[in-house]
Amino acid sequence: MNMPSEKVAMTAPVMMNTDASAGGGKQSLKMAFIMPSKYTMETLPVPKDANVNLVEVPEHKLAVITFSGSLSDSAMRKKEAELREAAAKEDTKLSQDPKDVFFAGYNPPWCLPWLKKNEVLIAVVDSS
Repeated sequence: MNMPSEKVAMTAPVMMNTDASAGGGKQSLKMAFIMPSKYTMETLPVPKDANVNLVEVPEHKLAVITFSGSLSDSAMRKKEAELREAAAKEDTKLSQDPKDVFFAGYNPPWCLPWLKKNEVLIAVVDSS
């Protein structure tokens, strides 16, 4: 049973990816927040906003590249390309599905750009 309204502390990273299923050929940005480990799906507070969904993500393998700076679209796409190139050199197969590409930001918006930690994460395709 989910808990009644309760404030949950902000956690890092904030995960983002683009969602092409918005309709009309438009893409929308989806954000995900990692919940503190003290909660289970049964004990998480019920979101006040109907647009917020609680989803349990199964364990999966990701390839990751870390970088500093702002999470601009051009920086994210450049780092995604670098990660894909590095994975190919290691014979690691990455998903080509855009929904399997995530961008993670670890710092608050007011952090100086050169101090920010960001990541691009792409699902590894199991070749077994």
